[in-house]
Amino acid sequence: MSLQSLQHYIIYDAQHKVLICKEHQYGITNVARHFQQNHPNMPTKTRLQIRVATQHLELTNPKDIIVPSSNSLPIDGLELSEDGAKCNECEYVAGTFGTMEEHCRNNHDWKAQDALMWTKQAVQTFYPGITSITLF
Repeated sequence: MSLQSLQHYIIYDAQHKVLICKEHQYGITNVARHFQQNHPNMPTKTRLQIRVATQHLELTNPKDIIVPSSNSLPIDGLELSEDGAKCNECEYVAGTFGTMEEHCRNNHDWKAQDALMWTKQAVQTFYPGITSITLF
C-alpha cells in the first residue's frame, strides 16, 4: 500500500520530514510501537501496511527539527492549541500562560503586578511531551 492509500491514518510532512498520526495529531518517532500501543483495535494487517509504507521515509530526529517561525502557517495534521502565548520581549513561545509567566519572571524580571509581556497565540508542536521540542 502507498502513503496515499493510508492517508486516513498518517500524514508525511515532507518539508520537516515528520510522520504525523492523524488521530493523535502529533509526530511519530517509532511507527510500529505507536500503532501497536496507541491503536490496539486497528487490524494487524493495517498496522503492518503502515509500517511497510513508511519504512523508507526519511524522518528527522526530534532533536534536529528546524522549528518553524512563530508566525508561520499551521502544519496540516498537527494539533493547534489556542492556549499558547508569544513573548513580546524575545522569540519564546509557550503552550500555556503559566509557562509564559515563568519564562518572563526568569528571563525578563517580570512581576505579577506588571503589564503582560506576552500575547495570546495559537501554537503547535511536533512531539508533545518531549520538553526540548519548541512550540511554534
